[in-house]
Amino acid sequence: MPGPINPGTRLAVALDVSDLSQAQSLFRKLRDFEVIYKIGPHLLFSGGFELISEIKKSGAEVFIDLKLYDIPNTVLKTVEQYIRLEIDYFTLHLSGGREMIESVRSRIDSDSGWKPKVLGVSVLTSFSAESWSLASGTIEEIGSAAERMVNHGVRWGVDGVVCSAHELDGLKRRHPELYTVVPGIRPAGYSAQDQKRVLTPAEAAEKGASMIVVGRPITESDVPERVVAQILNELGERSA
Repeated sequence: MPGPINPGTRLAVALDVSDLSQAQSLFRKLRDFEVIYKIGPHLLFSGGFELISEIKKSGAEVFIDLKLYDIPNTVLKTVEQYIRLEIDYFTLHLSGGREMIESVRSRIDSDSGWKPKVLGVSVLTSFSAESWSLASGTIEEIGSAAERMVNHGVRWGVDGVVCSAHELDGLKRRHPELYTVVPGIRPAGYSAQDQKRVLTPAEAAEKGASMIVVGRPITESDVPERVVAQILNELGERSA
């Protein structure tokens, strides 16, 4: 049976699986749980549009994670498709800049139609301090870089950001109304794998995460329903 729902912190299941049939099977096992379904590029182009339709017909929410980063006109054309499909959440890179983000915000606000949440991506959770220094070509620390990008994104009109749970305290102090999405979540007893900055669901919820994203602990489980119920129970206990 589905576990209790934490009204403060939602669970998104990252459907990072190899093909449509596997994703459909997983969704059908979890459809009685009140969760969000996150779809990335490899599933989207392996039949994911069919799955989006099935998920939306069930009443559940869809989160498309393509991390858009292109000239404003190209990004806007993609956002038009998100609106047509009634996607609930989508990501773009904050490093795409002011014009890109403000044009997206303007389009979404321009009429009374479907309004997805715009989520900005700053620094990926797979970065360590050393790899970030090499990739960015600066000595700026991860936390400082993420803070700078988020501050810009808020001014330009994002609804929320994707961030490490370790950045949540500072973000909530500076932007208490900001919607925060936290990947790199691993329930107690699960390997961190390639994520470098991880917390448990309860720890992320305690810090004020709006949404947590969990993938492989669920998708690689023989009984994914049990893992989802465990996470929702943990979130429910934390909110009680």
